[in-house]
Amino acid sequence: MTDRRGHRDRVHPPGAAELDVRPYDFERPELLSEPQHERLASAFESFGRSLGLQLTAKTRTVIDVEYGGFVISPAGALRDPDDSAAYVVAAVEGVRSRAVLRLPLAEARFWASRLVGGTGALPGEERLLTPIERALVWHLVDEHAIELHLAFDGLLPPLVVEAFAYDRVGELAAPDDLMIQAGFALDRAGARVVLTVTLPADPLLAALGHGTAKQEPALVTRLLERHVADAPVDVALRFDDTRVGASVVLTLAEGDLIPLNHPRHQPLAITMDGLPVVRAAVGGNGDRLACVVVDA
Repeated sequence: MTDRRGHRDRVHPPGAAELDVRPYDFERPELLSEPQHERLASAFESFGRSLGLQLTAKTRTVIDVEYGGFVISPAGALRDPDDSAAYVVAAVEGVRSRAVLRLPLAEARFWASRLVGGTGALPGEERLLTPIERALVWHLVDEHAIELHLAFDGLLPPLVVEAFAYDRVGELAAPDDLMIQAGFALDRAGARVVLTVTLPADPLLAALGHGTAKQEPALVTRLLERHVADAPVDVALRFDDTRVGASVVLTLAEGDLIPLNHPRHQPLAITMDGLPVVRAAVGGNGDRLACVVVDA
């Protein structure tokens, strides 16, 4: 059978359809084509290399940086690790939402100690940064922001560090603003920590050629309803359930009969993914079995 566009439909018995289907997370929409995704990943990888070289030179300690991928998500759906951290906030030119670099406090103290010639072997107790430590980390992250802008080669507007916080600040972006969050693992002798960089998605998507006007909620609802209505599902024709003892099943042989509880005059149930939706009688369509809907 072919549809009006010339595509051939394949008819499968219930449960036999081989569909390449995977769940879609509406909180993390897939907005990028493969080349666009690769271009962003390449930019983050370039930043990771620059970050490793810069930290190694500044702290005089070999620090390997491993890029761990990125996600696109509404700001309200992003989740941070549970460890205490410093948040360095940067303004992005022409955008309301802010960029954020999240750094574990222990690593921030290590950076500050090494920047002033210390050993970096600080006491293990958790504490906030001193004013001097905070100024040193601010200055270093300001250089990271320049490297980040350069790594994106024109995709990302310039960033200006403007604030420092010890807790995630909610007003950095509206809950439904799309953000791109990338993770980087920092490895050095005796420590492995995760640094995250969160950027507003709008300027990057626009620079990649994906910037589009936002659709009206009513239109999105209609399109989503149409998509769900067109999605393939498995249907089956089912008798009412019949309960028998396990001994009956274990002793079944060819030619045995099992009386069903389903009366002959009662229609069968059409099920969709296992749930009954309408009733039908057994019928035929040429040389194939079919069913005739009798009660909706």
